[in-house]
Amino acid sequence: PVSGVKTDLTGITPLAAKKGWFYVGAGGRSGIVNEKIRRIETHFPKFFQGGMGGKKEPEIAQFSSTQGTVYAGGLVAGWEGPKKWGFESGLFYQKIEVSDRHALDIAFKDLKTGGGHPQSEVEVLYQYNTSAGALGLELRVSDADPQQDLPDDELISFQIQTDRSRSYLSVPALVTWRNGYGRLHLKMKAGLVFGAYLDDNLTLTGAVSSHPKFAIKKWGKLKGISPALAPITTDYWLSAGLVYDLNPTLSINVEPYLSGSLSPFQTDRFIKSGQTTAGIYAGVVANF
Repeated sequence: PVSGVKTDLTGITPLAAKKGWFYVGAGGRSGIVNEKIRRIETHFPKFFQGGMGGKKEPEIAQFSSTQGTVYAGGLVAGWEGPKKWGFESGLFYQKIEVSDRHALDIAFKDLKTGGGHPQSEVEVLYQYNTSAGALGLELRVSDADPQQDLPDDELISFQIQTDRSRSYLSVPALVTWRNGYGRLHLKMKAGLVFGAYLDDNLTLTGAVSSHPKFAIKKWGKLKGISPALAPITTDYWLSAGLVYDLNPTLSINVEPYLSGSLSPFQTDRFIKSGQTTAGIYAGVVANF
């Protein structure tokens, strides 16, 4: 070293050298959500009585998975301890959107009147079991070709599409672990995410008849819709990613995450379902 020249580095304190600090910031995440019905009770009650000539309305049990997207954004706060461990929480607005298609098959005889002829218009009521609970749906079917006759047992298939969105306020409670030197660090998180239900919307966005004799004239949502969503939900959270210190005050982080249901997100005792979400979280925080 050059004689007489002193180097003073006391003003620069790497984050990794601190004995512990608090941080606050903002973040957002997006991902793919997979919802699945795990079990439906065999004595599931029916919404409707009568209709379709007094016959029992069809029930569609949807056991296949339904996929959609999830978005969330909000504020985050946490504490980093001196021995790599810490804690993180926050408040996020979360929205889940799923789209589903199902087929409704009705025998030709069930679209006839008591006189043995198809009605010009038939109101079809049926029950559709979703991961969020049972829904009562309605279709108005018109006879597009009255001259065409079909065997009584021939199935008329209708393809139906529904879109559903629901939103929550979510509060994470996560244990964190951080390791690294310099500006780049590995950070892992694990814990619980509690959700407070806000609202739910379901819309029939499409209905098509696969048979030329019949056409869908109108579709709608019946007042019997009963999602029965739970007011509070509990999910697990696992993530691991990188933190980069822009300077001693600001840091950014990006991390893949996996989350899933620990409690049912609906209160319908006849349907048990759950969801799994995988995606990317990104955020920026100020360190103090």
